Amino acid sequence: MTQCQNLSTASMVSPTEVEAIEWDCTLKVIEAPPQDFAYVGIRAHDLAFVSDNSQENTFPVWLAHAVETPHQITLYVKINSSPKDTNDWHLKAQLMRRQWHLIKGRQSPWWLHINPSHLLLINS
Repeated sequence: MTQCQNLSTASMVSPTEVEAIEWDCTLKVIEAPPQDFAYVGIRAHDLAFVSDNSQENTFPVWLAHAVETPHQITLYVKINSSPKDTNDWHLKAQLMRRQWHLIKGRQSPWWLHINPSHLLLINS
């Protein structure tokens, strides 16, 4: 279907904001969620690591663990606090190796941008 690797139950905060319950964050959205909306999702390759929090929907994240393949890296990150162990994560992000080399040396927390145009608002 959507190949959405990140999914959270969600509730509407306002017509322009939703709370992603499992991700521990409130997100700006482009359009008001549908009446029977129950989940918010984003594809792993649509997450972006940025240098600061100047854009809306940008959150501090800590790395729980990483899985490397020859061409890409999958990062498991936790929003707003450091993970207790490798299984304590909120979102899965997929990066090409060259992107990984740009961020892996940065001090934690890293900044993760969740673009409102990439959010999927899913009905119950």
